[in-house]
Order: sequence, then structure tokens, then C-alpha cells
Amino acid sequence: MNITQMAFEFIAKNPDQKMRDIIAAFPDCKPVSVKSAVYRLYTEGRLETKATSCGFIYRVINDASCCDDLQDDFKSRGNLEQEKAAKKLEERSLYRRAATVWHQLSTSSCSQKTLEYYIRQKNACLRKARMGKSHTECLLAGNYCGGDLCID
Repeated sequence: MNITQMAFEFIAKNPDQKMRDIIAAFPDCKPVSVKSAVYRLYTEGRLETKATSCGFIYRVINDASCCDDLQDDFKSRGNLEQEKAAKKLEERSLYRRAATVWHQLSTSSCSQKTLEYYIRQKNACLRKARMGKSHTECLLAGNYCGGDLCID
């Protein structure tokens, strides 16, 4: 069993623990390893934090709708349909439209893991949209004035 699994089980059995208490529960492990394991659990969406007057406390998220696996966030039919639509747009080389769909998905994502996945997909689409075009051919929002209105 790795340190991440042991830390998750410890926090599940002992909710509302501070980081120093979690580190103290694993004297045979390096404190940096325990901290990074707890942080990883938090970024994956398996733990939540609550600010108190003397620091943060950690507890396991019991909400079934926000799970740690990427596939659990995709169970929503809306997310599946939007993801398929974004991939179809990418196949048709409509990268900016696909990036918009990925952005919409990222605003509705539940866990940190899926948020990062959607943002990576959006950034990849934007890179593909810029590839092969010169700076003058690529007009971003706000750069086009409408013909004669731009003449100074």
C-alpha cells in the first residue's frame, strides 16, 4: 500500500485532521512525502479542506457526484455529448469552436483532474488553430475594427 492510500484511509477514519496530525500519524515516512500525498488527494478531488483559525483541516468528500476518477465526471450525458461535439469539431478543423466547447466543459467540471483535462484539450485546440497561420491572418477578438473604421 502506498503513502497516498494510507493517508486517504487515515483521513477517512479520522476526519477533520490538520496537516501536522496527518504527518505525525506516519512517523516512518518523510513529512514531504505525506504532504505531497495529501495535496495529491486534494487536487484529485478526493479530499476537501476547511479553513479554521489555526490552519486547514482535511476530510474525505462523501458526495458521490464528485469522484476521483475521470470517468465518473463523464457519466453525465451532457458532458458526454459536449465532448463528442468538441471532438467532431476538431476532426473538421474547427479548432476555435472546439476550444469554446472544451472551455464550457471546464467550467462545469467537478474535480481538479477533469478540470485540468478539459483545459489541456482547450489549449491544444488553440495551438492547432494558430498553427500554420501568420500573425496577420489570425484575427483575435477585438483586433478587427470593421474596415474603414480602423484608418487613422
